[in-house]
Amino acid sequence: MSEQADLQARIAAIAGKINQHKQQQYDQPPPPPHPIHVHRWSPYGRGGRPLHKNRTLVVGGQQEGFVAARGINNQLMTKEAYDREQAAKQESKEQHRANKRQKRNEEEQNRILRYAEESHMLDVAGLRFRVAARGSKLVRVYDGVTDSQETPKRAQALQVNFFRTKHGNLARAGALASACRYPHINVSPAAPVCRSFATLGFCAKGPDCDKRHVVECPDYANHGFCADRDNGLCYLPHPDRAAILRKAAERQAKIEASQDFSDLSSDDEGEPDESEDVDSDVEIIVGEDTHELSHQQDFVKVA
Repeated sequence: MSEQADLQARIAAIAGKINQHKQQQYDQPPPPPHPIHVHRWSPYGRGGRPLHKNRTLVVGGQQEGFVAARGINNQLMTKEAYDREQAAKQESKEQHRANKRQKRNEEEQNRILRYAEESHMLDVAGLRFRVAARGSKLVRVYDGVTDSQETPKRAQALQVNFFRTKHGNLARAGALASACRYPHINVSPAAPVCRSFATLGFCAKGPDCDKRHVVECPDYANHGFCADRDNGLCYLPHPDRAAILRKAAERQAKIEASQDFSDLSSDDEGEPDESEDVDSDVEIIVGEDTHELSHQQDFVKVA
């Protein structure tokens, strides 16, 4: 009996501990869902990436901007497509210009070659030339008779213009620099300087302007004098040339001549006029000797 009672006592003790453990689990409060952190204010951040309040979902990446093309048909296209189209147009224009220059050169060359097909010789202004470079160049042939004659600076053969080279030959106009994009305008070196181009860098007349398009003072180049240069207000170049120096000398001579004339006129005004003095004396004498009334000279004196 004692062993059975002892066993029951142990079972009861174990059951009590089990119940006590279960009761402690029920009485314990549940843990918070998120840990609570206490933050203190600090003027400096932790250096981490800032959090953005407004977060948006971007699908398909960044969209390209559109460009409105103004032309015959108003189109709306992306900037990449617009740049590609403009590059293609520019390339097409350059190709068209190159083809046009090449066609003109071939026509002029064929014209010269057809004329000199047999002998390859050509007479220009009484001088004999040999056709070379497929008609782009005329090499002078000296025969002893026309050696003393000088090759003309400019000549025309078969409606093709040629210019003289430094060796006395003739070269076709545009053959030496056919790809040059700049205009070649021949203006007289004695022409006056264009004021618009010199001061503004632009002339509205363009190739039709008969004045020189250079960057220098127009007043000094055209008249030989610049008032702003003496005052330090003109910043354009003032090159000294023979023509400018002659104009300055002529202007100085005119100024000196005008000064001499003014000095002579002032001397003449200072001398007394004898004729005026004689007339005044006569009038004074008549006034003193005669005590007649007005209009009394019209009557005859009776004794």
